[in-house]
Amino acid sequence: MKILEAASYLSPIRFGGSTRPWVVQVGSLDGPIPYVVKLFTEKQTQQIHPIAKEVFGNELAREFDLAVPEWALIRFGGAFVASLPEREGLRLREIRAGLKFGSVEIPNAPIVDVRQQRAFLKNYDIGTIFAFDNLVWNLDRGGSHNKPNLLINDDTLVLIDHEQIFPFANDTLAPDAYVMPSFERSAWYYPYDKHLFYPLLKRMSASEKASVFDTFEYFLQNLSLGSLDTAASALTKQGIEIGNYPVIRKHLLQTKARAGEFCTFLTTLIA
Repeated sequence: MKILEAASYLSPIRFGGSTRPWVVQVGSLDGPIPYVVKLFTEKQTQQIHPIAKEVFGNELAREFDLAVPEWALIRFGGAFVASLPEREGLRLREIRAGLKFGSVEIPNAPIVDVRQQRAFLKNYDIGTIFAFDNLVWNLDRGGSHNKPNLLINDDTLVLIDHEQIFPFANDTLAPDAYVMPSFERSAWYYPYDKHLFYPLLKRMSASEKASVFDTFEYFLQNLSLGSLDTAASALTKQGIEIGNYPVIRKHLLQTKARAGEFCTFLTTLIA
């Protein structure tokens, strides 16, 4: 797990939602690199453990061969804080102290607009991202706030913003409360019909729907939690809350064990 030092403040991210991230020049072995750094408040940190969620989302996405930016934990040293513009220095008082989550900035990569860029979207990408978000219960890829949180870099879809995943693991006081949901619409509380790609999947032909989750199923059957376990341990050593990680782990292993059934269920959601 990389821990890098913030060198200089560059600019705010205008479309960054409630976290209003900064673009920060970060020192690395390869020289200064711009990172997008999330700024979570004390309340957000206590309620949803967002740094851990961001790390878990990025590590899991790689297990499914989904593109995500390189990430690191970013330290704001005294010299960096002293160099901030006055307005941003005042804002930093509202932000949880300690290491921040950052990911390498991808310049000139627009947010996906499904209506204008459908020709660039491959069926297996649409199916795998939809299935992945169902697996992790990502509330932030479409959803009530209509935020795609998906960039297109040349012809590659890049997933960003995972602080809203695994909402059922926010409660750290009930380690044994998780129950694997039945794979039926009445018991599936993830808002799948609000997902960015749901309308596209609904409009596919029956033959396309029959195979759209095949790539995801292959990766789920072969899912390893090694990188996730390593990340959870490293975050804990840095004093970063990881939420109810045993519940997350149990959920993933139980779904992996029923990979075929899970993907068949996803097909019923888009029928």
